[in-house]
Amino acid sequence: MFEMIKKAIKKKILKSVLGFLASNAVPIILGLLTIVIVVAGASAVFNAFSSWFGGTPVNEAEEMKKWAEGLTDEEVQQLIESGSSINPKLIPDYIETEQKGIPANKTVQMDVKQTTWTPSDFETDKWTEPHELKLYNTAYPYRLQWKLVAGLDIIDPKSTVWEFWKKDIINQADQQLQPIYHWKYDTYSKDITEGTQWWVTETHDGVSTSRKVKEVNITKYYPLEFLEKVEGTFADYNFTYKEDVETLDTGWVYVEGSSSTRYWTTGGDPIEDENGNVIGHTKVHHHSRTTWQEKRKIVVEDLLDDIIKTPRLDRIAGLFNENKITLDDIEMLAEVVNNMPDTQDLTEDIGDILAITSLGLDAGNYQATEFNPDVPIIEGNWTRSDLLDTAMSILDLYYFWGGKYPYNGANPDWGKSRVVTAKGNWATGQAIPLGLDCSGFVDWVYVQMTGKTIGKGGGTVAQFANTYPISESELRVGDLGFYRYGGGVHVGIYAGTSNGKKLFIHSGGRQWKDSTHIAGRVVITYNNTSEYYKGNAPSKFKYFRRPYVTFADDPEAQESTE
Repeated sequence: MFEMIKKAIKKKILKSVLGFLASNAVPIILGLLTIVIVVAGASAVFNAFSSWFGGTPVNEAEEMKKWAEGLTDEEVQQLIESGSSINPKLIPDYIETEQKGIPANKTVQMDVKQTTWTPSDFETDKWTEPHELKLYNTAYPYRLQWKLVAGLDIIDPKSTVWEFWKKDIINQADQQLQPIYHWKYDTYSKDITEGTQWWVTETHDGVSTSRKVKEVNITKYYPLEFLEKVEGTFADYNFTYKEDVETLDTGWVYVEGSSSTRYWTTGGDPIEDENGNVIGHTKVHHHSRTTWQEKRKIVVEDLLDDIIKTPRLDRIAGLFNENKITLDDIEMLAEVVNNMPDTQDLTEDIGDILAITSLGLDAGNYQATEFNPDVPIIEGNWTRSDLLDTAMSILDLYYFWGGKYPYNGANPDWGKSRVVTAKGNWATGQAIPLGLDCSGFVDWVYVQMTGKTIGKGGGTVAQFANTYPISESELRVGDLGFYRYGGGVHVGIYAGTSNGKKLFIHSGGRQWKDSTHIAGRVVITYNNTSEYYKGNAPSKFKYFRRPYVTFADDPEAQESTE
């Protein structure tokens, strides 16, 4: 199958590049053509962009658009000769298509309530204030990705990106694949007491002291950028929420201060002359002092509970049919997109289409084989090497969507054919070999050591929440890597280095399938590089966290025993 993909890419890219070179009378030696035919041609543009930028941009699309618009003809020619399957001059059009579908931030009115208490009374005032909803950030993960648009343009049988360019498939993608967002920001809110303030005023008029106390609460009801549903490019996403969750902040902020006023007035005791006539009055000293105290706390907040992903491939399948995109073209699309950075989830979505359309990947016809690993028994305090040995003992275990086993030892049913019951995956409802998914793998490994899961059975989001952040330079064997901030996509375990490159062990999906592991398997991969480790495609973990677990060989553990 891979050879077929390379031949298809060779034919399509070679035709477009040769046509461009011929029309422009650009001389090129024959040896350079061998570069053009490689599948990794899609990465040439990104390598050139990374060299120009010198780091990871905060907004990759905007920076890449700026870079592409600034390329000279000579630089474009160099990319042609390097074998790029992406015409960088078209990148602004791709990115414009992506940006068109992402909702802009929106200003709405936020309710504010102020309640004032005095010893004898209280009163309530209400008003509204403008508040900006960050709709763009919330919608961004579900956008129509410009890298998919670029891939569709590359495989479009009617067009070649270098020789003659037709924008038909881009316009169709814009019309048919843009997500539809259904918002609930008028339903859910975060209610914050912004100021609980006390005023104590003491006044001394020379004779007596009076004391007044006043308390004011100002509560703002922040509407939240919550979604009800997204009708996405490849799937529908339905969102559920936990309402009225008490989330008192332990880090309250106290602000204290005081002000004083001193002045003198007449009106005291009369002053008489020697004849008894009143010629004035003594001055009275008045002293007024006000003290106040303020504290802030979160009172109540609605929280995201779950995101249910239901594959919906009819939209993109319709686009494929209209443009006579064949199975070979889809295979090529998967390979081209896979060679672009940060496209793990996009590659898996395309893989879902292949799983449904290709009879050769029919999970229902797959013959399962039992999996009986030799899980090591560790006595005494665990080291990080012990944890890695345990994780490696189930290398090649089958990937299984929703697969969990939070118990000691191997599951005797691993490898046996079981129906995938968890929703949101291409294999849902089909029988494939039982194994673990990515978060289930991490939990199983840590259960062998601690008897407890990292995420309390809640998946990658819970695992992210129950660990603390570290930098990449601080990684130790056993630490976790996540594809997305907050979890929700993929998680793996840091496994050290090889040839100076960082390794992760993880239960990977269809990107790491082979002839006997239709849905993927537990693998070790290089991370954030283009190189393969023992034939395994690289992983893309970007956010690193450490579980609240101490190992016997940790420096802090050794210090505590000295």
